Amino acid sequence: TPQYMYAGSYQVVSVWSSDPNQIELTVDDEVEAECLESLETQGGSIYSQEVETLSGHAGTVYALAVMQQQSGKDILFSASYDRTIRVWSLDTFTCIQTLLRHENSVDALTVRRGWLFSGAADSQIKVWQ
Repeated sequence: TPQYMYAGSYQVVSVWSSDPNQIELTVDDEVEAECLESLETQGGSIYSQEVETLSGHAGTVYALAVMQQQSGKDILFSASYDRTIRVWSLDTFTCIQTLLRHENSVDALTVRRGWLFSGAADSQIKVWQ
């Protein structure tokens, strides 16, 4: 199954391949990858219909990551300025856990091999299992 990376900015979502065969490192250790698609909007949303709103953070949400579980019940992680990572059930759209271990805003999340990695403004990367 192909895997993709997504990046968003004002009215644009870019889709990138995360296939290691399509990503190159330059001499300066910079990553070069080709953007597969740019989805642009005209002052509106790129999705057609809001399904659910997940509320609970007390600050800006900076990052999202989805973990696929063997049970088939995927979970969503959200990272926020409020220093927390929230764990959400994608079946019920409810918060099932709140993780508070960073000392500053949590700005980055990624999931790999069943582990969650979080990066924060406290200059720490934490690994969660």
